[in-house]
Amino acid sequence: MPIFTFEGFTEGSLVAMSAAQGTQGAAGSVPEWRLSNMNTATLDIARIEPAELVAPVGIWFEATDLQGFAVSEPGPGEGPYDPTAHDITYIWDFDDPGTFTAPLNIPTVWNNKGIDYGKKAYHVFDTPGTYVVRLWAIDREGVTGERMIPVTVLDPDEVYPGVRTICVSNQGDFTGAPAGARTVFTLAAARDSYRALSQTGRILLRRGETFEFSYFITGQSNHRVGAFGPSGEAKPICRPPTPSAGSTGWGTVFNFQNANTIADAAFYDLDFQGDWDGTKETGDPRAAAIGTGAHNSIDWNVLVYRCDFDGINGLMVGNGDVSAWLFAIVDCHMVNARDYMIGQFATSYELGEKLAVVGSSFHDPENVCRGGYGQDGLGNVYGALRNGPTRNVILSACDFYNGTAPTGTNDVQPTLRLGSNATGVQADWHMFVNANRIVVEGGDAPFGFSPMNAESPGLPANAVFDMCLIMGDYNFREAVVLGHGGITMRNAIMTTLVGSTTRDALSFIENRDSDENLRTGVAAMPLDYQNCTFYSTQGAEITITRGGTGRTNLTFTNNVNHQPDASVTPDAPIDLTQTITGIRPRNRGRRVGPQKVSASVSGVGNGGTFTIAYPAGTGPADFSADGRHTVKIGSAWWFSYRGDCSLSFGASNITVTNLSDATMTGTAELGLDQDTLTTDTSRGSPEAVPLPVPIGDSQALIDGGAPQPHTQFDTGQRMRPKGAV
Repeated sequence: MPIFTFEGFTEGSLVAMSAAQGTQGAAGSVPEWRLSNMNTATLDIARIEPAELVAPVGIWFEATDLQGFAVSEPGPGEGPYDPTAHDITYIWDFDDPGTFTAPLNIPTVWNNKGIDYGKKAYHVFDTPGTYVVRLWAIDREGVTGERMIPVTVLDPDEVYPGVRTICVSNQGDFTGAPAGARTVFTLAAARDSYRALSQTGRILLRRGETFEFSYFITGQSNHRVGAFGPSGEAKPICRPPTPSAGSTGWGTVFNFQNANTIADAAFYDLDFQGDWDGTKETGDPRAAAIGTGAHNSIDWNVLVYRCDFDGINGLMVGNGDVSAWLFAIVDCHMVNARDYMIGQFATSYELGEKLAVVGSSFHDPENVCRGGYGQDGLGNVYGALRNGPTRNVILSACDFYNGTAPTGTNDVQPTLRLGSNATGVQADWHMFVNANRIVVEGGDAPFGFSPMNAESPGLPANAVFDMCLIMGDYNFREAVVLGHGGITMRNAIMTTLVGSTTRDALSFIENRDSDENLRTGVAAMPLDYQNCTFYSTQGAEITITRGGTGRTNLTFTNNVNHQPDASVTPDAPIDLTQTITGIRPRNRGRRVGPQKVSASVSGVGNGGTFTIAYPAGTGPADFSADGRHTVKIGSAWWFSYRGDCSLSFGASNITVTNLSDATMTGTAELGLDQDTLTTDTSRGSPEAVPLPVPIGDSQALIDGGAPQPHTQFDTGQRMRPKGAV
């Protein structure tokens, strides 16, 4: 671990510090260098971790026992607001340099897995060894504290020798399997062998192979599933078995059973695939990857690491009725899910709940169909992440994009929806959120931290959103919606890059108070916006904020407003010739999927037919018989590409033939594969995002009558700037 020595500074100096390693960088500052205060404060590091620290292993870290800083943690009875979460800058060094492997659409300098920011952090160590984790903290007065702790990560080949490792190859190829491992040919056999172990172990799937199985997890205290074989080969593909025609559901690949005793689980280096294609709204939308809703017997810890998800419903994070759980998603890539990519809706409100999403990308395809046909399963719905009542949330170095809507013309969901609690939350409930280095694009409001609806209460929180890029598209109504209290947003760029929007009454920030039921004391909790830049290419002005008239502690400090197309440039001149390296907006424009049509059918058995009218504005030239068409009746499904049915396209009607043994009776809805779908690129975002940089005598560089260095929102520099530019 590198050791830095600083010397030669006089008392009272403003000192900026930066470090670079290859293309990675980090920076910080001390507003006033005081020799007497350097590392005079103290703090400790708490860890939440699995019972076995075997690579790859994820650990949740927290700064605790802070003493000597200019702000103090609340004591018993002092209320939920914690100034040490907001007013102290925390920089973590995990002694584990490198970058995330997921295809992240974030500023290049953010892709550094060896560091993190905030009072709480999560990190995965994927290589055995001993690491020295360093936490450095500095408050606004320049007082610093430092703590270092060792972390020893064990080698899985040594911890799980011989038959404690079970390798699966359905082709009988065990090249690269650990010496002495048990070898089996099906995932069912691996499951049975794993359950029979009288001690902890692991299952490894052969790279380059496909496994179709619904695996119900139960039994012993841990459950680890990874990959083996040459590292250059593709990750093993995991799918649930294909359902029969007319069935009402598809399976989940890995699913925790009721009353299981699994305390620690890990899934790594796996590729979960389904059939859904969001660019045409075709395929079976029902498959799921990992289900934890029944994981309800004991406190548990689940890590999903370096996994890919495509065309499959992602991770429905249930918590069951337990006092503590931790679900972490790290270095993962998820695309093309019909519904929420990460969803968490349970309402047990337990104190130990933790969700960490780190170094991962969750996004719709660039030409995703907009949806808007409801939740019947035939069209795209909802956004990238919805989090309900989880007590502790960490988001770090991630990107999220949503281009879809569940119903209607304007019913668009936020892309990132946090704190979506229901009405039954208990009276003393409050939340912690640490989000840093995140990009959020799309949705009517890309970013939301607000209750589920007007009947649900706005809650106390300690939420810090630091180093954020929030991008609106043609659905833009506001960049951020905040309905809870105790929030700091700093070093953020909020921008809309599309020249026109489908909405009116636009605002960058909506502070909700009138339409949300704020708990007692929430209205007085701080809403603090620091060092943010508001940039727009809309022809009409977007107001900086609306709402919040009932908030008594709302502050704006050192922010920049630049809307040149609306002639609103109070902080000009601004240089817009630079772009943010590593960012390409995914919104390519508005794409409307096939209209859904229906007909009443009765007793259509094998070989039987029924006819249905074409969607409005379409005809035979828009479809082909060999497309991926769907028939849905109630909760039963038929798919032409699986041979369940066939469709022919006549001059005036569509004829559907049932090729299965399941009888079709009821209201048949058609999800058609339309060949002639197009994307309205006039509503698309540009290929790059400008970096607004103040130049010359810009008011953005003036603070207290003296020029000030501007913030680098992409490196977390802590000076007295104006705007995250």
